[in-house]
Order: sequence, then C-alpha cells, then structure tokens
Amino acid sequence: MAVEPTPASTRAGYLYGISAFVFWGAVPIYFKWLGHVPAFDVTAHRIIWSVPFLALIAYVGGQWRTLGALLTVRRLLVLAAAAIAISSSWFIYIWAIAVDRLLEASLGYYIAPLMLAVFGMVFLKERPTSRQGIAIGLAAIGVGVLVFRFGAIPWVALGLAATQPAYTLVRKLAPADPVSGLLLETAMLSPLMIGILTWLGPESATATADLWTWILLVVSGVVTALPMIWFIAAARRLPLVAVSLMQFIAPSLNFLLAVLLFGEAFTPTHMIAFGLIWTALALHLVESTRKRPS
Repeated sequence: MAVEPTPASTRAGYLYGISAFVFWGAVPIYFKWLGHVPAFDVTAHRIIWSVPFLALIAYVGGQWRTLGALLTVRRLLVLAAAAIAISSSWFIYIWAIAVDRLLEASLGYYIAPLMLAVFGMVFLKERPTSRQGIAIGLAAIGVGVLVFRFGAIPWVALGLAATQPAYTLVRKLAPADPVSGLLLETAMLSPLMIGILTWLGPESATATADLWTWILLVVSGVVTALPMIWFIAAARRLPLVAVSLMQFIAPSLNFLLAVLLFGEAFTPTHMIAFGLIWTALALHLVESTRKRPS
C-alpha cells in the first residue's frame, strides 16, 4: 500500500531508497570477508538465515496474515521458479566477488534493465520504441566488444543480466508483497540447502568454519533482508521514476569498488564497452521517463 505523499514521507522515501542502494553497492566488501568459503555454501547460508529474519519482519509488519492467500499450487510453483532465479543470481554475484570479477558483475546489473525490456518484448509482447531498440542494440554491441577483444563470453554479466529480469518477470505472474514473496521463496529453498550442506558433511567448508565465519554466515540473512525492507519503504513513498533512477547507485558503487579498492583491471576495451552500455542506459531511461504518466 502506497504512503500518502507529503514532504516528510518523500524525504523519508529518498533516505530509505538511497540507503538500500548504497548498501547493495557496498555489500561486496562483506562478501569479500567470506571469500574463503565456497560461493555455494555462502548462498546456501544466505537463503537459510534469511528465513527467520524475514519471518520476524513479516510478523511485525502484518504481512504474516497475507501468506495464506499465496499458498495455492499455482502461486507456489511460480514462487518456486522465482526462488530459482533469485538464488542463481545470488550465487553468480557471490562467486564473482570471490574470484575478482565484480567489474563484470556491475556490467551485468547495468544491462539488467535493458534485458528486462527484451523479456517484455519476448514474453509479454510489449513493443519497444525506436530509442529503446537503439539502446538494446548499443548494449549488444558493448557485450560484443568484450567478446571480440577477450575471446570469451562475459557469462557473469550475462548471467546476472538474465536472472534479475527473469525474477522480476516471474514475480509478475504471482503478485505478492516483497517480504511475503521472498519469505516463501527462501523457505521453499531452505530445506534443500540444509539437505545439501548436511549431505556434504565434513566436505562442506562451513563444517570446520571458525566462529567469525559462522557469525558472517548467520548475519548474511540480515544483509539480504534489510536493504530489501528499505527498498520497499522507498517504493511505497516515491514515484517509480525516482526509484528506477536510484537503482544505478548500486552497480556504480560496485564498479568503483572493483576498480579502486579491489584493483580489478579496467582496460580501454572495458571503457568502450561500458561507454556503449551507459549510453544505452541513458537512452532507455530518457524514453522510460518520457513514457510514464506524470
């Protein structure tokens, strides 16, 4: 439910939104601390420990009462598909941070809005405008530059650019508030994650983890859920245009962290590819803003 727009609620909305996207932009530092733990183990614990925190938030926020409406076979199947998409995205992102490919991950998040437009064309039969078509073409050229120069497909970028819009698209088929939806998605995956970690037993990296590592793994549930709550609060208080513009804070901070803090190489080829994709995003944002009702 949207909040009645007032100067105070608008200021709060911007504070929540900026906090969420800055948090997401800085979170690679946190997952770098877990770089010694395999990406699958980190993803599994992120899913498992999100459940109790999200359950608490759902209870306090009143979303607990709406969960029953989501417990139908069709909606649970759709949410299961959404769970696969979002967990795949988390795994790719955590793996990319661990192996020093955050720059490529930031590229994926820049491409994601354009990929969402492509998904809308393919699955929802939406018609792109000429500017959106040009933007998609420029992004494709940018990716092509990387493939041609380095002789390898940037699968981290493309994986994130595909899984994030896939999650958005699937969630459109089973409308649910973000807290309830994410709670059910992580709750459905948790038994599988617990089962796999148990089956791995001593072979699991977390089986012999020290106390600090366990603290980081448990807190990863809060790290997952907290910025989502801030994002929800912002979306309830601000126009979607404002939220969509703020979403580029996160990949921009990821980009800066990759180059300035983690020392990943930013070559002239990257400069050309990113330049094409940033131009594509500018065209897409201008067109999206122009098409929205005032």
